[in-house]
Amino acid sequence: MGNNMIKLKNCSKSYGKKLILDNISFAAMAGKSYAIIGESGAGKSTLLNIIGTLDRAFTGDLFIGNNNIKDQNDRAVSLIRNKYIGFVFQTYNLLANYTVYENMLIPLTYSKNKKTDYNNIITHRLSDLDILDLKNQKINELSGGEKQRVAIARALVNNPEILIADEPTGNLDYENTKKIMNIFNSIKKTNVAVIVVTHDFRVAEFCDEIYRIKNKKIVALDKENLIKTQTS
Repeated sequence: MGNNMIKLKNCSKSYGKKLILDNISFAAMAGKSYAIIGESGAGKSTLLNIIGTLDRAFTGDLFIGNNNIKDQNDRAVSLIRNKYIGFVFQTYNLLANYTVYENMLIPLTYSKNKKTDYNNIITHRLSDLDILDLKNQKINELSGGEKQRVAIARALVNNPEILIADEPTGNLDYENTKKIMNIFNSIKKTNVAVIVVTHDFRVAEFCDEIYRIKNKKIVALDKENLIKTQTS
């Protein structure tokens, strides 16, 4: 797809008469990680839903590679999403009574991979996240940190070029938070654009660039000065 993974231009979003995002632009490139911070209700998750092509009811343009999502029909957008984007959520979105392996199978069934390759793909991703030993365990038997690793592994099975994470460490203690953010930083080195929404500055400082949503706008923050402010 090239280095310009995502480009959002002049985006505005309203719910009824309530304006949530006002004429904002944002771009993400391969091999870099981005944090989007803001208070609860500021529009962080709304922005992620737009970037992730889950919400198309906005004004402006969204380019995933060379594809302007506004020009595509629903089926084309679904194919673009499945091919290029992986999602990680705070609540994991895993099937609790199914095994890790069974959860990993779900996105693969929508991919173009051969069924005979499924086991190798799953084994590879679980090994990357150091959780291969959990392969046959049910989700409801895992700790929070283990569940989040499974969720990340699942998001990566189709080799996405964009990884979108919405409050991925919100249910974790700080030690597990650091482990997850270090995993994200390893993932970006494989030429993936990583975008993390968080309310926690300690999470944001793991990322290369930090943006804040405030008063319906998005602004880039000076990471070095921000860290000095937080630690002084």
